[in-house]
Amino acid sequence: MACSRTPLMRVNVFAKLPHSVLSLLLLAFWTVIGLAFRVIDLAALPPWTDECATIAFSAGRGFLDVPTDRLITTAELTAPLWFDPSSSARDVWHFLRTESTHPPLYFLLAHYWMRLWSPAAGFGWESREALLWVARSLPALLGAASIPAMFGLARLALGRSVGAIAIAQIAAALMAVSPFAISLAREARHYTLVLLFVIGSIACTIAIVRYLATQTSPKPQHDPSPLDRPKPYAIALAWGLINACGMATHYFFGLTLAIEAATVFSAIGWWGCVDRRWLGRRGWGVLIMAAVPTIIGAIVWIPAWQGLSDNTLTDWVYDGTPGWDAIFRLLSWLTAMFFALPTDDLSLPLGWVIANGLVLLALLVALVCWVAIGISAIMSSRSSRRFSDYAAVATIDPLTSITLWIILGLVGFGLAAILTLTFGFQSDLTLAIRFSYPYFPALVLLVAIGLGHFWQQGKHFPIAIVLIAGFIGATSTMFDLTYLQHHRPDHMADVIADRAELPVLLATRHKHHGQTGRLIGVAWELGRLAETGQTALSFDDPQTSDIRYLLARYADRDAIASETPQTPTSGDTLREIVLARSTTIEVWPLNFRAAIDWDGTGCEVDPRDRPDVREYDYRRFVCPRDSR
Repeated sequence: MACSRTPLMRVNVFAKLPHSVLSLLLLAFWTVIGLAFRVIDLAALPPWTDECATIAFSAGRGFLDVPTDRLITTAELTAPLWFDPSSSARDVWHFLRTESTHPPLYFLLAHYWMRLWSPAAGFGWESREALLWVARSLPALLGAASIPAMFGLARLALGRSVGAIAIAQIAAALMAVSPFAISLAREARHYTLVLLFVIGSIACTIAIVRYLATQTSPKPQHDPSPLDRPKPYAIALAWGLINACGMATHYFFGLTLAIEAATVFSAIGWWGCVDRRWLGRRGWGVLIMAAVPTIIGAIVWIPAWQGLSDNTLTDWVYDGTPGWDAIFRLLSWLTAMFFALPTDDLSLPLGWVIANGLVLLALLVALVCWVAIGISAIMSSRSSRRFSDYAAVATIDPLTSITLWIILGLVGFGLAAILTLTFGFQSDLTLAIRFSYPYFPALVLLVAIGLGHFWQQGKHFPIAIVLIAGFIGATSTMFDLTYLQHHRPDHMADVIADRAELPVLLATRHKHHGQTGRLIGVAWELGRLAETGQTALSFDDPQTSDIRYLLARYADRDAIASETPQTPTSGDTLREIVLARSTTIEVWPLNFRAAIDWDGTGCEVDPRDRPDVREYDYRRFVCPRDSR
């Protein structure tokens, strides 16, 4: 009898917990789930180009010491990634100013993180795996922190009602299983830190606009939100400082500032021109308080921005003319923020990719419909008052309705900014999903509010479908079954390991450290394959390795001045090294994109079909020693 009552007693004890405790326990559950998706199998993929740059600069190293125009070993190629114990924050800033295009805040934070945990330089896979895990663990932890931050944003924006808490939990859950958020957190990059600043900045934007609404209203309005109770000048100052930190983390945070400014001034313009309610001196004073640190935090980076136009690291954004493909990519990224299925055509049959794509399209359409229904119902409920005060969020609170318009404005202006820069300025920001972070938290909150309507109605099916699909997408992302990353050096390494039969020379044309990082990623994976016995060639031993690398400095014959005709091109450099060989080798030009004169070298191209490897253009040449 006692045994039969035990489960009921436990349920009763659990049910007697205060709502605040239950809410915290549920939030802790989402946070733990989100952290697991961000750290499990964290070092499975090799570092790609941008990660190599982040790790090197955070380690207090640069890439200019990597030798060019001669054969180098794996040790020489990967040397920038190992932490330099003698380096300082000044070294980090020096290499960022001279070799990169990024502000320093994340790199400084990562520098001290690596100082605490980075392993000593070594060639064993355990050492390299430990290094990669340390470099990626900081973004993973910051990414997990965005889950309670998202909960806090929803709570502060919507109030204390049970409906608001439910929406906050949905927002936390969406952030926990978002494939986009997980993919950002699993890379050694600075996007999870700047995402936290975006969440904080959006929270302050909502708070300030709600305050300004009370200043323009002829009658006092009920306000259940604790955001409006502190002194507005304190919130404005916090807003400005958060914005300054965001600009010190990533320059594209300026897009968040533009989106917020458009939203704020649209609200002020609406109140003045339509409602004839004008903002007073106190309201403008609050905005000035926020603007001063924001402007200062942006102005200090103007000298760095002036050098970006001449920096070839950002050329890829301007390549090509955006067309309908940009719209398709944007829709794909919007889908990937909430849903993902295995869609990597390099690993799956085309039929599976198409089927999964259709499922994702259906999920996106369903989500848009559900959110639209929920938002429309919440907006119309103010007049009908069909929900009780216990469950409703926007039913009787005019300021919550204003909050909803703010969120809609942030999302709308965010999408408009991406499209304007892409088509108006030919800067295609749809080429990479990471550029969507300036409005991503606002979109998550908007979706949570729309789904919250169904929770209020007791209709849990839409929420269940979205979260179940989110779990599937999160799992696919965690195990790298879906494709969100441009460069996949692991695929390139698999091709080399599968086809290589002789000592290998991997060569690329070198313009900046982007090419160095791309070779490092391939070398990293080749070392893992060798050490785990998946290839017979020795790709890892620094002394007897069967592989060498060549970074042939970029030199276009058309760009060489007539007075220096003796200057060799990248192709000339590779040819000379091949002619100087003393053994039979294989030459693999990767993304070389320069004319190479193979006449007289004895090298023959591999006639077999080449497996497609996205972002890697390659050929395989066999160069016998006795054929010269």
